Amino acid sequence: MNNLFKDGYYVGKNVELFSELSIFKDYCLKTNELVNDKNEFRYRFDYEDPIPYEMLISLNEISTREQFVRDNNLSTFQRWWQYSGDKLIPLKNYFRKSITNFINENYGDLGDLVHMDDVTLFENGDFINEHKDGFNEGRICVFLIYLSDSQTYNDGGGKLIIKNNGIIEEVYPINENFTILDFTQNNVTHEVTSVKNDFKRLTYINFISKK
Repeated sequence: MNNLFKDGYYVGKNVELFSELSIFKDYCLKTNELVNDKNEFRYRFDYEDPIPYEMLISLNEISTREQFVRDNNLSTFQRWWQYSGDKLIPLKNYFRKSITNFINENYGDLGDLVHMDDVTLFENGDFINEHKDGFNEGRICVFLIYLSDSQTYNDGGGKLIIKNNGIIEEVYPINENFTILDFTQNNVTHEVTSVKNDFKRLTYINFISKK
């Protein structure tokens, strides 16, 4: 964990976070069962344009936005699904508790924490361009906990690429792994490569800030 502050990130195994892996794996299975019902997801489709626009759209609005981006020769910098239903509240509560314990052990007692968490789904062609996330005042770190089974990966893309001080790290988005990006002393550049081969890249993401 010392590398977290030196390198700006840490890639670990979920056994380090969760004392009962069977509970974690059960939540992974329950989350994977939700991916085909897009009524419970909204689509994040961001493009370079100074004019404000709705960031989260429905399944039926995607083709219209794609046409608008093509017609106006705009550059897309991220595309992915965000879960918007209420079936994952127990998962969030369980993950928040494990994450809080992990932070207290490695950052010290920071007092009350604010959890801004979501579950994201990346399918074929979904990606995030190179960027940084640590500009918000009081932001401590972000946890990325992967929920997809390694047996479904099949060279599915969707890797997290971290770049900092000449170091390049590739993280496979399978449910053996998690990643922390530190914002107290660092602000590393990172991206998510395009998903392919029908892989369903599910991730629990939690931005932690001081209250």
